Amino acid sequence: MNGNYRFPSVQQSHKENFLAYIESPSHYFECINEYLDKHPNTNYFRYHSAGDIVDKEYLKGMIEVAKTHQNVNFLAYTKKFEIVNEYLDKGYRLPKNLKILFSNWDKDFIVDNRHKLPTTFVDFKDKEKNPVLPEVKGKTARICAGSCEECRMCWHLRSGQSIIFNQH
Repeated sequence: MNGNYRFPSVQQSHKENFLAYIESPSHYFECINEYLDKHPNTNYFRYHSAGDIVDKEYLKGMIEVAKTHQNVNFLAYTKKFEIVNEYLDKGYRLPKNLKILFSNWDKDFIVDNRHKLPTTFVDFKDKEKNPVLPEVKGKTARICAGSCEECRMCWHLRSGQSIIFNQH
């Protein structure tokens, strides 16, 4: 609950979005489709700046939206590895325009990334919390520049690649 997420209005907005999904998953994704239909020049769409893939139905909705809007690049970070892994274990594939990044956390957090999706790491101020960070060389790992609107690097990571965020 750092940064803007401490403000009551932001917390309320996130809560309302979550409740809207819980009340009617189909309506929730219809609203996303309607937004994208009304904004045809949208090239990039990031799911939940705070939050996560809620359940299997949510992942299914994300996939359907990506299939409907093939000209849009979609991005989601998740710690719900089991939901994505279960989908991929069945032999299904994510649409090429939907990038899901598995989020690593501290050194005690274990990520089940058996499908080698792109990953994220946090470089903590307290270095003792850090997991083993991938080396930033070649195209294996990159350091986040801090501005999604300018960079867009995460949308284009490939299998096995990582992004490292500096703790702020």
